[in-house]
Amino acid sequence: MAYATADELFDALRVTSAIKRAEARPLADASLAAAAAEIDQVCGRLVTDQLPVDPPDPLAHMVNLARGVEWYKASDAAFGGSGSSSSAFSAYQPTGSHGTPRL
Repeated sequence: MAYATADELFDALRVTSAIKRAEARPLADASLAAAAAEIDQVCGRLVTDQLPVDPPDPLAHMVNLARGVEWYKASDAAFGGSGSSSSAFSAYQPTGSHGTPRL
C-alpha cells in the first residue's frame, strides 16, 4: 500500500490535464507501489506489518513521493531518453528527447 496518492504524485510532476492524469494513472499507481515496497523493505516491514497510513508517517509520505517521481520518470529513461514528447506529463514535453552523451 502506497503512502501517497496518485493525485499527489501528479501534483509533484505538475500534471494538470485531467485526460493525461487518467491515461497515466496506472503508471502512477505502479510507481507509488514500487516506492512503498522499497520503503517497507528498508524499514524491515512485512506486507502484513506496514507503516500506518492514517495518519500517514510524514517521512514515508515524502519518500514515497520522491521515489514515486523517480519510478514514474524511469519509464522514459529506460528507453534512452527522458522528457520525450510522448511523455504523459506536460512539464517536460517542450524539451524533447535527451539521449546518452557520446564520449
